Amino acid sequence: MFLTATLSAAAVAQTILPAEATRASSPRPATLAQTRVQSPAADPGQSLFRKAGSGLIAQAAPVASATTPIPENVLRVRYVRPDGQYGGWGLHVWEDTTATVEWSKPLPPTGRDAGGLYWDVPLKAGAQKVGFIVHKGDEKDPGPDMFADPSKGREVTVTSGQAEFAYGAPAVLNDPPVPAGTARINYYRPDGQYEGWGLHVWEDTTAQVEWTKPLPQTGKNSFG
Repeated sequence: MFLTATLSAAAVAQTILPAEATRASSPRPATLAQTRVQSPAADPGQSLFRKAGSGLIAQAAPVASATTPIPENVLRVRYVRPDGQYGGWGLHVWEDTTATVEWSKPLPPTGRDAGGLYWDVPLKAGAQKVGFIVHKGDEKDPGPDMFADPSKGREVTVTSGQAEFAYGAPAVLNDPPVPAGTARINYYRPDGQYEGWGLHVWEDTTAQVEWTKPLPQTGKNSFG
């Protein structure tokens, strides 16, 4: 599920929005962890990701929501990291590609959008097998060599830590954009039980929230 909190002018300018996932029927425990959402100036919206039972997973600044069309004779390899830490990651490719790549000099990302990093890999005529590995130095993610058949689709998605890639774009590209002047708090529960959960916020937000009447859920997306 995700919840949206409207930010005050001060929050949009520089500051912090404390937030807690809560159930209206539950008393407020003294040990409940707080999440502090930083909203730098000039960012039209912020998205924060949190998993039940853990602290802050990641906070993502807005990125381009519009996707760039895939050029002809190209395989687009997408890479999704839930933690949003993309620094240093590159792509090694071989087989039916015209790119010549050394392990020590991986392909730099072609771009980044709401679906993460992506590389546009040029294809040989009649390409049927493209080998690829996402790596940073000698660290591979997820590890094994991967092979895509462009005849099955010219876009594939690698999700960090998952052994198999998928044909097609990541589901996050279909998520609604974060409205300007708001912070989106994404909340994930492995058990899928979201009923009754709301959001308590205070400080630099225009929302007036009581502990017994938390903000209701705004909606659900690819995260939760």
